[in-house]
Amino acid sequence: MLYPPARRGKKGPLVTERVTYRVSGLDCPDCAKTVDKSVAAIDGVHYACLVFASGIMVVDYDPDADPRSEIENLVRRMGYGIEPAEERRTMQESAAGISRSHVIAVAGSGVLIAVGWVLSLLSGVPEVLSSAAYVLAAVVGGTQIYRRAFVSARAASLDMNVLMTVAIVGAVAIGEYSEAATVVFLFSVGGLLEARSLART
Repeated sequence: MLYPPARRGKKGPLVTERVTYRVSGLDCPDCAKTVDKSVAAIDGVHYACLVFASGIMVVDYDPDADPRSEIENLVRRMGYGIEPAEERRTMQESAAGISRSHVIAVAGSGVLIAVGWVLSLLSGVPEVLSSAAYVLAAVVGGTQIYRRAFVSARAASLDMNVLMTVAIVGAVAIGEYSEAATVVFLFSVGGLLEARSLART
């Protein structure tokens, strides 16, 4: 993909510098749009473009303002990984860089779903216990989904995370706790597999 050239002053000195990042953890093209829209709104950023398929983000910025640290902090707060493309790590290091806390949360969600299912099969066990396990699974496994949905909503972007959050809240509201937990778990596992796949590219 071609990006516009960095802009130069009339007499030749560079007035805009360019940095290229590799962003990981993207769920969908709309997520990428939310990220580059948010980055482009930072003071000192003249241009930002994040390509979902490659995870590459190109940013042109004012060297006097130098917003690079702010860009990296913003993307991390949104729940995504970011590193300068020229400092790209090996495949094993990139895969290991997938948030351990997120992996643990997804695994914990799966365990809670299993606990809820077992409790639902046991006679004499109040239904509220299995329901509580399912709700907790949806909360624990969906923390990253909800955080990204909040950021997307603030940026007025209706991406996959927002839609997933609406679906999960709707399922809980009508008492379909196991379905809500299962949707969270499967979506989160899919996100982890996709992040690992991108780390191989």
